[in-house]
Amino acid sequence: MNRACTFKSDGIMRFITTPVRVSAANDEERTIEFTALWDTGAKTTFISDKIIQECKLVPSGKTLHVSGGRAEPFETEMFIISVFLPNGVVVSPLRIGRVERLTKGDILLGMDIISLGDFAITNQNSQTIFTFCMPSTHSLDFLAENGPSESSK
Repeated sequence: MNRACTFKSDGIMRFITTPVRVSAANDEERTIEFTALWDTGAKTTFISDKIIQECKLVPSGKTLHVSGGRAEPFETEMFIISVFLPNGVVVSPLRIGRVERLTKGDILLGMDIISLGDFAITNQNSQTIFTFCMPSTHSLDFLAENGPSESSK
């Protein structure tokens, strides 16, 4: 059975954020809601200090991480969490790193989670619609659906 969630805005969204619930991987009975930033440019998921403190997470080690935003690799603490997506799917256990600062939201959902399903954004009539389904159900191909455009000829 697939599970989907859809979010609609009153205007064009510059950032895709949704509510998610997070817990320590060994404490899924105690989840806390946070704001997630969906980031297709991030390879992996990261959490803020706010999540670490509120979920009382304990580091499971450290790792070197390379980020497109930094010139040099950086060391980060790792944590094992469960993420409860807005479509009802739980991704667990998930080994993720800590990030010093997030400008939007408390958790950055990277391609390690996004690539588990289908992710689409449309911006018709000045309204952004974001939808995510997991597991993947079918391929989207706007060119095939609408026929060849001038730019594809």
